[in-house]
Amino acid sequence: MQKKQVLQGIDNFKRLIDNNGYYVDKTLLAKELIDIPNQITLITRPRRFGKTLNMSMLKYFFENPKCRKYELEEDDVSYLFLDLEIFKHGEKYIKEQGKYPVIYLTLKNAKQDNWEETLYNLKKIISNEYKRHKYLLDGDILSEEEKEIYIKVIALKADIQEYTDVIMNLTEYLKSYFKTDCMVIIDEYDTPIQAGYINGYFKNIMEFMKRDSKITKH
Repeated sequence: MQKKQVLQGIDNFKRLIDNNGYYVDKTLLAKELIDIPNQITLITRPRRFGKTLNMSMLKYFFENPKCRKYELEEDDVSYLFLDLEIFKHGEKYIKEQGKYPVIYLTLKNAKQDNWEETLYNLKKIISNEYKRHKYLLDGDILSEEEKEIYIKVIALKADIQEYTDVIMNLTEYLKSYFKTDCMVIIDEYDTPIQAGYINGYFKNIMEFMKRDSKITKH
């Protein structure tokens, strides 16, 4: 058996496991989310605890492989969990793996010292997630008007008003496409808020975040 390695700077769960890195097993976090199906779960941990790696693990555990079509990762990734705790707790939890569409947003880089650059980064983050799910543009899940806005969001050409409910709308599209609930995972959601407080654009960032305040209800 190949000796495991201590890998530095990797916060992608699949990359860590595929490269035989040491992993402190926190997969029972997925079990907690299954056992206590709250609509909103806030996960707070100290710095350097591995929050981003945990969020990545949850994404790979719950996400339907079809969501990764344009990431060239459409394959089943259940093998990542075979030797981990979550798969030792029975069929109830095994069946949840790869079951749901997932929206995954990490806001860790949206922390510029002015509002204009932070807004641009937030739009890019949303654009990338829309792009990741662009298979939704095929077929008739979206109306022609919805497709037009969808394409504008990808191209960073949507007006600020069109970002109202932009993530909530994506959850609805995914629910219609997959015929099941959608999970939204937001990593470092407070980073742009802190940057806004420090750099004088707190009101701007809060108004923008409120535009999609409903995203936690899906």
